[in-house]
Amino acid sequence: MKKALIMAIVALLATIRGYAQELSVFVYDPGQEITNVRNAPGGKVVVKWKSDHAIMVLVDENDGGWWHIVDNAYWDPEDEESTGILAYTESGYWIHQSVVAVSTRNYGGESINLYENNDTVTPVVYTITEETLLRPLYILDEWVNVQTIDGKHKGWIEKEWLCGNSVTTCP
Repeated sequence: MKKALIMAIVALLATIRGYAQELSVFVYDPGQEITNVRNAPGGKVVVKWKSDHAIMVLVDENDGGWWHIVDNAYWDPEDEESTGILAYTESGYWIHQSVVAVSTRNYGGESINLYENNDTVTPVVYTITEETLLRPLYILDEWVNVQTIDGKHKGWIEKEWLCGNSVTTCP
């Protein structure tokens, strides 16, 4: 009985982990030379990235304004072959939501709506008509709660309309 209970708990944890919601974002920290990566939300700085590097990050949860980094890559503009991957650590790596961004995929000038909630039946709170940078705040299924960089507009957008690559457009 005890063994069956332990196996059920392990299976449940594996299932929960399997449904982690991930989002590709890039570091966008204008006016700063260094962007800090921490070992916990608000924790110790463990990595300092130069802000002039193209840094793409895969995140999977937001804890009080801090994104948990699942994977990363960066490109040094002075060394086209450089990449820097964070080494494994049990505590993980965290980056503040105020220094990451995504861009919209309306490359052809399509209108994209931000909704009050994570569905298309709630009111539209803002319409984006050109490629725009957004700060991701929270992921829920195939929706992302975002805010415009200037902080004036906030709402939910379908994840498919977002690009986490700072160097080029997304397919």
